[in-house]
Amino acid sequence: MEKHLRQAGSMEWGDRDGHDVKEGWTTRSQRPLEQLQSLSQHVYIPPSRSGRMRTSRGGSVGRGASGTNHGSPASTIGHVIASVIGVTIVLLLVVGGLTAYNVYNSAKRVASEASNIMACVDKFETATRDGNPQALRSAASDINGSAHGIQNELGSPWWVIASLVPVYGSDVKSAQTLADSMVDLSDNALSPLAYDSGVLSLSSLVSDGAINADAISSLASTCQAAQPIVRRNAEAINALPDAHIEQFATVFRKVRGRLSSFDDALTKANRILPVLPDMLGAGGQTRRYLIVAQSNAELRPTGGLPGSWGLMEVTDGKIVLGKFSSPGTSRSSDGVVMSPDEVEVFADVYQDMQAERKPTNCNFNPNFPRTAEFLRGFWRNHAGDDVDGVIAIDPVFLQYVLAVTGGVTTSIGATIDGANAAKHLLNRVYWDVPLSEQDSYFNDVAGQVCTKIFSGMESSNIADLARAIGKGIDGGNVQVWMAEPGEQGVMRELHASGEVSSDPSHPVIGVYYYNYDHCKSDWYMSSDTSVGIARANDDGTVSYSVTTSITNSLTREILNSAPSYVNAADGTLSNEVILYAPAGGFISDINCTSDDLTFEFRSCSLDGFNVWSGLVFTRASGFSTIRYTVTVPKEAATVPTVRTTPMASASVSI
Repeated sequence: MEKHLRQAGSMEWGDRDGHDVKEGWTTRSQRPLEQLQSLSQHVYIPPSRSGRMRTSRGGSVGRGASGTNHGSPASTIGHVIASVIGVTIVLLLVVGGLTAYNVYNSAKRVASEASNIMACVDKFETATRDGNPQALRSAASDINGSAHGIQNELGSPWWVIASLVPVYGSDVKSAQTLADSMVDLSDNALSPLAYDSGVLSLSSLVSDGAINADAISSLASTCQAAQPIVRRNAEAINALPDAHIEQFATVFRKVRGRLSSFDDALTKANRILPVLPDMLGAGGQTRRYLIVAQSNAELRPTGGLPGSWGLMEVTDGKIVLGKFSSPGTSRSSDGVVMSPDEVEVFADVYQDMQAERKPTNCNFNPNFPRTAEFLRGFWRNHAGDDVDGVIAIDPVFLQYVLAVTGGVTTSIGATIDGANAAKHLLNRVYWDVPLSEQDSYFNDVAGQVCTKIFSGMESSNIADLARAIGKGIDGGNVQVWMAEPGEQGVMRELHASGEVSSDPSHPVIGVYYYNYDHCKSDWYMSSDTSVGIARANDDGTVSYSVTTSITNSLTREILNSAPSYVNAADGTLSNEVILYAPAGGFISDINCTSDDLTFEFRSCSLDGFNVWSGLVFTRASGFSTIRYTVTVPKEAATVPTVRTTPMASASVSI
């Protein structure tokens, strides 16, 4: 270029003849530069790629050749553009091919890591249920490694390029967001929970007869810290657009479902765990709980006759059981009395019941907090001090738990364990132990079994124990009332409060029984309630045809050998039947028959519920049928479920 143009200062150039040009004027002519350019054939323009020199008139001059015109400007520009496009296409094809190849190989690695994560999540859940800290930590570690592996893969340049592809690129970006969330969840939620899992092993949770309240507090803190992490990642993943690639869409749905379940579990844990240390007497306080053993052989609405009771004291998790005794048949309930509505509902049996002075009859109301109120009053009158809670259990619950902790041998040499506790305590004992010794025997066995349960927890599997307790809660075989409202809320959260449901959106039909003859024959009683097809009403309510059947499996052969305590009324079961309509609903059109007998029911109101009650007699080897209509309010969002008195029937597998 220097032979055509000599560069000078910022305001000085040279022309082809070597004359200086200053500020638009030549030194030779002092004419304006533009005027000199119009007089000249050629003005310098940088050479083109073809080696030709363009002129001011649009032609081109070959180097060392004449000024012959070989092509138009449009043609030259077209060649240039075509060349650029061609090179670009080639580059895109090369880059695209390399990207596709690398993304394909990377995708296989991502798929492998994702499969490993899903498998390890299942292992994590199993380890949590089984209370296996080692397996839990191993699963958490594998999840963490795979999550970071996926994040690294999806952060590579090839995936960045793939994310720019129209339409499907958004799926890639969503996958990258998901990978970031998995790493966050693994680093900050799952791993901390796994390494706090010593509390999940009963060897550390229970030792030297004490429950480790500090370990529970630690787990509570970890769960509380984990929930915001789960929530923020759930929100991020829920905000992702619908995936175009079906495999991505499937993964997103699974992850959303798992996160939702995880969040629900943490929500429940965070309502329960922080309260447990105080319930266990943390900080040196002493909590006092009344344990009541109910006998389903003689039914009461909450389960059965309160046959034994004893005090359990807990200080810093250390459990001390007092001696069990019989509540007796004549005491004062310390001012707790039946309401006028309760008297009306139980008019048939009220004179015999006398719940204000008979602890064995005080659980007439199926709402357990009301029963606990009576039991607490009777205990105050008996022991002279108050309790912080009431826990009702029955032999069915004991059988569930003894299957985990191991059994006991009683004073008569009988073994009570996870296979026979209910049958022994609700039936065989009336053959094997004289009537005069039965109260003492029941009290001894109640103390033995409770001691075995608490001492056996240390060597038991927490998952098996939790399942046993959960099974008892589901069946109403264990019910708990706490004096402190927050702690009672925990029992409600665990569905262990024994409360009658007041939620009109989830209607519950109540079917409860009160043994009128005070005999021990209800081991032979079973009951079933079926809900028919819905019928919509004009006012928005819905009605259902409901049938409750009662079956008496006592046979003449059994009656011939049965003690009087079982063979009352020649084997006829006599029960006050109490039917609760769902909250906001009502019962109508009741018809009750038993063999050739017909029984009348009356309508009452109790605690805001429409309640019907009546005496029903079911002969040996016979059955009774109660048919009625249940109407639920328009707020009801589900088909009614049924809650009934917990039973232990000989015909039902426990």
